[in-house]
Amino acid sequence: MKNMEFMSERKRSGWIRWLKWSAIVLAAVAVSEIVAGRTLKQTENWDRSLLDRQDVMYWIDAGRLHLATNGVENVLRVAIIGDSISRGTKVFFYDAFGPRLERLLNLNPGPPPAMVEVHAMAGATTALSHQLFEAALKENPDLVLLMVSLNDVEDRRNKNDLAQWQKKIEPAAPPAWLNRALGWSRTYAWAMKAYRASAERKNIVEYFHHLFDPASSHWRRFTAAIGKYRDTCEQRGIAMAVVILPPMDRLVNYPFAFAHRQLRIFFQEARVPYLDLLADFKTRAPERMMVVPGKDGHLSEIAHRIVADSIFQFLIGAGFVSDAYVPAHMPVSRTDFIRRCQSRSSESTAPIALKAHPAVPPDKAASVSLRTKLTARVDTPAPESIRPYTSALVVYVYEIEQDEAGPPPAENRIAVAHWGIRDGNTVEVGRTIGESYTMALEHFKDHPELEGEYQVIEDSALNLPLYYESQE
Repeated sequence: MKNMEFMSERKRSGWIRWLKWSAIVLAAVAVSEIVAGRTLKQTENWDRSLLDRQDVMYWIDAGRLHLATNGVENVLRVAIIGDSISRGTKVFFYDAFGPRLERLLNLNPGPPPAMVEVHAMAGATTALSHQLFEAALKENPDLVLLMVSLNDVEDRRNKNDLAQWQKKIEPAAPPAWLNRALGWSRTYAWAMKAYRASAERKNIVEYFHHLFDPASSHWRRFTAAIGKYRDTCEQRGIAMAVVILPPMDRLVNYPFAFAHRQLRIFFQEARVPYLDLLADFKTRAPERMMVVPGKDGHLSEIAHRIVADSIFQFLIGAGFVSDAYVPAHMPVSRTDFIRRCQSRSSESTAPIALKAHPAVPPDKAASVSLRTKLTARVDTPAPESIRPYTSALVVYVYEIEQDEAGPPPAENRIAVAHWGIRDGNTVEVGRTIGESYTMALEHFKDHPELEGEYQVIEDSALNLPLYYESQE
């Protein structure tokens, strides 16, 4: 009897322990679900981050862009060449680093006033920027600043490599049965999100190792383009420097130091002065540096300010501009500031010998009416795929058949931006490859308000003159 009572008590104790552990496990699962749910909700809230972006972009009249240099002949002209980052995507024009740099160079009344012109196109790589480079040189600048992001090394002609490597960036999806079994769980959703982020990070690092392989066509074409730009500037007596930009969405445990090191070594050997902004950004919070945290890695207003200030100090420290541009009013001594500027460059450069040229704002390009034939197009994305953006431009390629009115473009092929999505709704472009269309076009550069829009670009359009077809 006592033995049976002992066994019963032992069994009861076992059940109690099992219930306790079950309760602990259930509580842990519940807590995990709550925490994971809140984490996911916080992440999803980034979708609302675009709400702090302005709904309407304003642009200043061309005649008021460079007030400090209007009517002045002794002008410091700086040309910035880059992509959508340089244009200031999703920020007002006066917040972008180009206009900010101009204001910094015009702090003092003594030295020649500065004019900073930005020549940029969304999606342009270094090798595909030669048209921007030529356009900048037509204005006879004193200094060319070439902005280089890590993906500017891409050789867009080598589509097979890029497609193969980019396909590997996307992590493999979990088995369908696992999704069916655990799809209800927020903990599972959080774990999958963390796994995908980790796997994607590893794959992106591998992608950039491919791009920066010295034997690849990507690295060879990039270095050849830099050499050509350098030689052209030397022949024309124009100073040139490169600014290296790290990707804002990868600043935490930054994985691309190898790429910056390779770029620095190359620029040193190629005799090209450079400013690497990695040190300026690697300790920053990515959420504050991105224009839409977690969604869009273009620079925020804060990041643009950092870039402008860093370039300003670099130009003084490397000797591109004289000490006369050192701010006369600041809370640190002039000596300390110059020392800080000099720490940004391992080389010194002879101050720029200014060319005499009147600072006249560029004329507004004339509109053109062309009969064209569509030769290449891209598919319009689904509105939900571009969130948090609500509008998108699609860029097609056309062959010119006839000039209806206005000055004809220099080339027989052009790229034209059409609205594909407006205010969350798909817009029917209504164009078929091989068909002819007459369009009234305006130069895209005359619509800076469009630079902040989401763009889907046909690859062959990147090297062509860009126009805009207004439907209004």
